[in-house]
Amino acid sequence: MSSSYIMHREGENDFTPVISNNFWNSLRMYVMRKADADYFSEYFCGDRETNTGFDESSFLRRLTEELGCQILFFDDNYMPETLEVLSFAEYVYRFISVPISTEYDNYHRIYYHTKFDSKKGRYEFTVQLNDMFKKFKHPYEIKQGKISRIHSKVLDDRVDSFEFSNDKSLNGQLKKAIAFFREPNGDKKLEALGILANILERIKTYEGDNKKRSIEEILYFISTDSKLIGMLDNHIKSITMISNECNIRHKELSKIGVNDERVQEFLFYSYYNIIRLILDCYKEKKNTIGNP
Repeated sequence: MSSSYIMHREGENDFTPVISNNFWNSLRMYVMRKADADYFSEYFCGDRETNTGFDESSFLRRLTEELGCQILFFDDNYMPETLEVLSFAEYVYRFISVPISTEYDNYHRIYYHTKFDSKKGRYEFTVQLNDMFKKFKHPYEIKQGKISRIHSKVLDDRVDSFEFSNDKSLNGQLKKAIAFFREPNGDKKLEALGILANILERIKTYEGDNKKRSIEEILYFISTDSKLIGMLDNHIKSITMISNECNIRHKELSKIGVNDERVQEFLFYSYYNIIRLILDCYKEKKNTIGNP
């Protein structure tokens, strides 16, 4: 959805993973507006007899209990860390619900809520939050209450759509690597690279324990052109050298550090794409995959 305001349409084009003060202000105002509409009254009602209103103190106490850290939500001068903001958004998702049934008490002459719809509230919040991520150019999205990092939309769609192999152990490791790569916490990306590097080493043994001979046979499942096979083989050797010389597979102090997230993202897709290519072609030709 296109933003209504030029500052969002024509502002900085680059997405930044560090949550901005503008995003936090927008999220706070949205939550406060929904609190005024009794969207949190099912769990944090100001009047327990009517299930209306908003009890700020119980909302904050539960927030601190859930996260283990104190977020000064109602302090205009307070700016939490990125992971705290994202965790707060997941907290809101858990407890937001729409009041859908109201009755009138003739004796007390007041209205009170009798029913809430959490599914509707969560849907509204999901749409709103994802729109805010786009508007303020932060590379995140929320799905079913969980926030993850977005990288390349085209490549991420391919990652999501790929059905791996019949090698259950490898499938589990691939899914783990993808999950780590999408964590907002950047430290997990290096761990994801290590998993992919080890997966590639596993694949090299699909046609025998002699990796050099095995990978040559595996590449013939991709192409029978000797020049292309040679180039693919050189590409695999290059990324294998990177994983061995850098702090990807091994953590010795002498290893080259790969700490720039842009380099980590480049390497992730480099590893992933060659793994996907091999598995796709191998599965197609062999029908089943795994160590013979």
